[in-house]
Amino acid sequence: MQRNILTILLFWVLLTFPVFAEEVELELKLGLVKIMRAGQVMIFSEKGSKIPLQLKDQVQTGASSKALIRLPKKDETIQLGSRSFFGLDNLTEDQTKVSLLTGKGQFKVTPKISARKTIRRKGRKRDRFKIRTVTAVVGVRGTEFVLGASGSQTNLLTITGLVTIAPIEAPDIEVEVPENQASQVRQGLAPTPPVPIAPEIQEQIVQDDSPQVFNVVDYPPAPTIEKAREEQQSKQQESDNKEDSHEKEETEKEETVGEKESPLTQEPKLEELPLDLNSLEEVQEQLEKTKEEVIEKDRQKILELNIERE
Repeated sequence: MQRNILTILLFWVLLTFPVFAEEVELELKLGLVKIMRAGQVMIFSEKGSKIPLQLKDQVQTGASSKALIRLPKKDETIQLGSRSFFGLDNLTEDQTKVSLLTGKGQFKVTPKISARKTIRRKGRKRDRFKIRTVTAVVGVRGTEFVLGASGSQTNLLTITGLVTIAPIEAPDIEVEVPENQASQVRQGLAPTPPVPIAPEIQEQIVQDDSPQVFNVVDYPPAPTIEKAREEQQSKQQESDNKEDSHEKEETEKEETVGEKESPLTQEPKLEELPLDLNSLEEVQEQLEKTKEEVIEKDRQKILELNIERE
């Protein structure tokens, strides 16, 4: 009985492992890579090596090394630079969660068709791809961007699409970074306002192997988390007021249109005619007189007929 149970468990382990292996694969492009899995360490140095990754694996690239991680079923790729420390934290059908504690990574996340057609509505949506660093949380729905991370700061350059970044201490203080712009999060501070990045600087950031390349960006001062939260709440209140005002105007317009299309019909008023008692008496007398005349004529005719008969 125990042997049968162990056989079934082993069968399920072997069955589920290849499925996950097909979903995530690391290819060594240059140098060497170290993979830490359940207390074991594996080192690969042969260029072109392809290693299937498992959930909770940690990946560390060496000096002058590059590695490409593919999630083909999700159409997502991550290119790691030298001395990067990467973790595959969680993977579901709807969301990918990874970590980049140090180093530099270039990410490509293809948006789902349904996400492209979805109109942005009030309220937060669940990010399809999420990255955690020492100092920040990065949310993605579909885009291409570069991330540089260290123990004290995180730098983000959005190449296409839209990416959000927030301090690890206050994930609700999100800043949207549009394409061709960059932002930075330092420990204990809110993200800097996004700044435009010239094409030649973008190319330099993409090509360079180190996160230190972000030092070429001239960021504006970063607000404190408290100040950023106050500004965010103020903007949200202003946005809510505008939305309420707009809804009120639309409701009033609909009511006005309804009144024009269906006007209320008023019942005609009955005008009171003046009562002339004298006129009524004259009419009554005339009727009585006419009646007597008719009776008299009939009487005369009867008499004439009687005379003729005699």
